[in-house]
Amino acid sequence: MNVLSNMTTLRGGKYRILRPLGHGSFGVTYLATAKFVVKGTLGEMETEVKVAVKEFFMGDINTRAADGSSVEGSGGSVFANYRKKFRREAENLSKLNHPNIVKVLDVFDENNTTYYVMQYIEGMNLNDYIQKKGRLNEKEALRILSDIGKALMYMHENRMLHLDVKPKNVMIGNSGKAILIDFGLAKQYTIDGEPESSTTIGLGTPGYASIEQSDYHQEGTFPATLDVYALGATFYKMLTGNTPPYAFDIFNNGFPKDKLFNIGVSPKCADVVERAMNPQKSQRYQNVKEMLDDLNSSGYDVSNIKPDEMTIVDKVNTYKEQEMKHSSTCVRNDKCMDPKLNKQTYRMVMGSFIKNIFSFHGCASRVEFWLPVCTILPFIFIFMLMYNNIPIEIHDMIGYDNEAGEAMWNIIVGSVLWILVLSLLSVEVRRLRDAGHSVWWMLPPNLMFVSIIMEIHHNFNCFIFSPLLVCIFLFVLSLIFIYFCSQRTK
Repeated sequence: MNVLSNMTTLRGGKYRILRPLGHGSFGVTYLATAKFVVKGTLGEMETEVKVAVKEFFMGDINTRAADGSSVEGSGGSVFANYRKKFRREAENLSKLNHPNIVKVLDVFDENNTTYYVMQYIEGMNLNDYIQKKGRLNEKEALRILSDIGKALMYMHENRMLHLDVKPKNVMIGNSGKAILIDFGLAKQYTIDGEPESSTTIGLGTPGYASIEQSDYHQEGTFPATLDVYALGATFYKMLTGNTPPYAFDIFNNGFPKDKLFNIGVSPKCADVVERAMNPQKSQRYQNVKEMLDDLNSSGYDVSNIKPDEMTIVDKVNTYKEQEMKHSSTCVRNDKCMDPKLNKQTYRMVMGSFIKNIFSFHGCASRVEFWLPVCTILPFIFIFMLMYNNIPIEIHDMIGYDNEAGEAMWNIIVGSVLWILVLSLLSVEVRRLRDAGHSVWWMLPPNLMFVSIIMEIHHNFNCFIFSPLLVCIFLFVLSLIFIYFCSQRTK
């Protein structure tokens, strides 16, 4: 990939490239720093802030010149036309001022191409967020839906369509707020509802684009229903964790409403998604406000759902993004974490673990795995020792005879032990999935664990070969399991 080298400067040194963030067919986005001067009554100082810089670069036809910065290559009028559209994207976006829309700060020409500078949002895009957490609960999905909906309503009031609403184009900041980004397909309309430019509407993304978006040529109207469909599809993705069905599949086979019911989505949310994604635009919500009002009228006050405290996914992700540039082991190195951060991280991790205690969906980072494991294992061993060993004080307090008291004690201890073990299994599955390995690697350490329990409590030998040899074999496999769990997120 032809990208600008790290530390490349733009606009006379005002902007300094740090690293690429992502790329598409028409551009590359970089993390950069911007210099600015803070002036006070007694003096001034120069400082830097992080920004995102988007460069117009068509990967199919463009290359870098020998200087590593200038853009060259074939394309002729095609490159020029799309470059003009790229600049228009920046100019249109600069007119928008909304807390849920990324802010454009600057646009300029350099290196035979065009750049525009945006605010840098600490966090992750909604698609990665869903993959990290698994499908979202309705409260969180409704909050994000509300944020995106407010951004779209503001755009529509200013006669602009986004035309590519999807999870990858929504950033979830560290505060939990959703911010709409990537306006590469956005289209401005006049007050009469006619498009300001003659270029056709972009195709959008399969699963998130309606049928009519591919050949929408109707003039004299403002087709807000195009963004409504994409918003409904994004809502589907949040509630299910799966890519929405294609519009033509819905047209031919109907909307798969039963899939939403099977995973516990409420009837009202399922109804809203179905109507928003109706292949017939006349049967769809005609605007975003109508969609949100329908939810509000049913008791879902989406306008007043507040973001929770920063989620563990956001915090761990941001921490890894900042620290992994320096050390791959920083998260596990106490020297890299001051006591305050370490304590805070532990509290956040355990809170997230308890919230998803029996969930086998989604992924878990190294921090999300090791802290719960190191916390739970001592309790598991304690309860193992307590099994079949009822203290006299508790026996007298229960007031049963020896047999009945022992039975009740074992039920209580056994239940707690099973809860702890199942919670451990769930986080093991999530960690292995996050590290890019098969979840079956969880079997060796747990088989060894079970065999030890059976030997201790039942003097039970189910092995054909020597129990010692079996345990040694399982121990070696367990070391491999530990190694896999210690690897970085894939």
